[in-house]
Amino acid sequence: MTTKKYCFQLGLFPEISLAEIASRLPNSAVLSHPCPEIALVEVPEKVTPPHIRTLGGTLRIAEYIEEIDRDDVSGFLANILEQVEEGQKIHFATTQIPASQKLNKKIILETKKILTKKKRSIRFINRNFQNPDVSTVHRERLLGSSGRSEFLVISKGTRVILAKTLSAYNPEEFSIRDYEKPERDTKTGMLPPKLALMMTNLSAENGHLPQKIWDPFCGTGTILGESLLLTIPCSGSDISPELLKMSRKNLSALEDKFSPLPSFHLFRHDASAPVPQQVQKEGRIAVVTEGYLGPTFHLPPSEKDIARAQKEVDPLMSAFFRSTAESKGIEKMVVCLPFWKTKEGKLAFPEKALAVAEKFWKNGLALSEKSSEKLLLYRRQNQHVGRCILVLKKR
Repeated sequence: MTTKKYCFQLGLFPEISLAEIASRLPNSAVLSHPCPEIALVEVPEKVTPPHIRTLGGTLRIAEYIEEIDRDDVSGFLANILEQVEEGQKIHFATTQIPASQKLNKKIILETKKILTKKKRSIRFINRNFQNPDVSTVHRERLLGSSGRSEFLVISKGTRVILAKTLSAYNPEEFSIRDYEKPERDTKTGMLPPKLALMMTNLSAENGHLPQKIWDPFCGTGTILGESLLLTIPCSGSDISPELLKMSRKNLSALEDKFSPLPSFHLFRHDASAPVPQQVQKEGRIAVVTEGYLGPTFHLPPSEKDIARAQKEVDPLMSAFFRSTAESKGIEKMVVCLPFWKTKEGKLAFPEKALAVAEKFWKNGLALSEKSSEKLLLYRRQNQHVGRCILVLKKR
């Protein structure tokens, strides 16, 4: 079997990013981590630019070229760029990982000098020799356009890995799906579309996404929207009629911008009650949902605050895990639960709900091979309530 190597630039939560890659590319193998944000991955299939649009936790995918001495990068890069058709202007950028303005400047100026001597017209994109952000990469058409390219230069001691960027995530697309959607609800917490996309990808089995998804805590429809963009038909339910109206409005707006999309169905349902017949009639269906996160905290919660939050979250989520376990059609779930961080840095979880989940469901992912928690954690630095992600299969 022919395999190829790719460098995946991971997002802020590398463990979730790696789990997502493994879920969508199940026969891939992580060969090494040259640095924390880069995974060198061997894949038994060609990775194409559209892959980046289906991954929420990857910033760039670059095709591995060579591992070389740091002093040889400019000459190596000049040889590659010289392959651009004669008479065509060369536009390029280098991204140093870890970031290094000094190294960028050295490589860019040396590369430009070599090619200028060969009478080639060349322009580098790096402003003040800084790494370009992904918006610049898209604006300058450095992905797939003739004569335009970006290269990752990944430090590895005295050597570097050189890779050519195939694709980069587009922040404008996520902005449309987040800040420009008609209805937002700050009271119940706003699930980032990138995390919703990662969770949807984690529902894949052997690399194949489910035929249908149900979100029983659908809120304003973020997970449903990402499911539709992955061409998965979906159903959503919530106990709040107001949230269902907001969800319908958001999904309709998404249809207008990204049509055609698969079908979706919304209905009112209490997630602690038995799974409704209309869901069970669908046959095999995956659940992808952000459960109830409990109260929001603007300051680090005390132990008393956490006890109050657990008292709110545990009964509802425990009942949810029981009811879904009794449904024959649901074999896999990706569920977000809250966790809380105290002023002292201690993490607390809805322990009773986790115990019920463990009784009926087997958790398929862990933070690492040595982790006993089997939770993927997502929490922004200034947030006091984070999200722990469980990927569950029925026992």
